[in-house]
Amino acid sequence: MMDFKFQVDKLESANNWSRWKRQIQLVLRHHAVLEVATGKKGIRKVMSEEADKVKSKRPSRSEILSKGIDKCISLCTDELDMSRRKNDFEGLQLTEREKETLAKGFVEKKAAVIEKLTTILPGFYQQTEVFEKLSTLEQLCQNAADERGDRKWRPTGDPEMDIRPLQYKLLFDYVTNLENIHEDLKKKKKEKEEKLKSLRKKLSTLGLVSANLAQKEYPT
Repeated sequence: MMDFKFQVDKLESANNWSRWKRQIQLVLRHHAVLEVATGKKGIRKVMSEEADKVKSKRPSRSEILSKGIDKCISLCTDELDMSRRKNDFEGLQLTEREKETLAKGFVEKKAAVIEKLTTILPGFYQQTEVFEKLSTLEQLCQNAADERGDRKWRPTGDPEMDIRPLQYKLLFDYVTNLENIHEDLKKKKKEKEEKLKSLRKKLSTLGLVSANLAQKEYPT
């Protein structure tokens, strides 16, 4: 699930009750606690279910990669938040030093996430192809955050996707495709290693032939 930051309006009166209620439901559903808040599930049952899920299986390689991609999405949305906060700096009446401190904090957070990803998947994010994919992914995230996004798409029932449906559909489809990159890179690497091994073998054979010819031509 994508780690978007929710902004809930302040409850003013009956005029904005419906919107406020919907936003609260989205936040609760996003954090998987809506059924607990409404009394449909007890907190102990939910905690027990979550514990069983953790014990039931260990994450596969593809799941680890998927989590890495989710981190990238979270990073993109954090960058959008950074832009918004930068725009609000003047309203907060911050000094230049305070602005620099906040901006530096975002940069350090970004660096930490990238470092963690490269630790999980060594060498993965050094690939030019992946950088291009992540650039497109970031653009999709920006489109998904656009309030004027296209709404001409059939609702899915997923509250996150139905807020700005078309952009989220594109985003999730893209993430699915992105998950296959690592395996493709591994395959290409293996092919190159096999080709290199073959070339080395040929060179070794040529070296032996040359040595034999030299021995015949110039016997010692």
